[in-house]
Amino acid sequence: MTMGADKDSLTILGKLRRARAEAGRSQKEVAALIGVSERTVHSWESAHTAPDLEQLCRWARVLDLCAVLSPVEPAKAGGQAT
Repeated sequence: MTMGADKDSLTILGKLRRARAEAGRSQKEVAALIGVSERTVHSWESAHTAPDLEQLCRWARVLDLCAVLSPVEPAKAGGQAT
């Protein structure tokens, strides 16, 4: 695995791209479900542009990955969530 691929796996966009591929969905199919062009999805996955928050949420829902975007509660001193 290359350094870039490892770094990419840590990003939300990288996780969404990988999930799309693992689900066997094409960029064209996902684009239609999100309401954008195939070129737009390609641009996001190539990190040339980024989706706005609404588009990002739709993308995650299409791939059943809402947990990727779930908020994390800050920890209190002592390690417990607030």
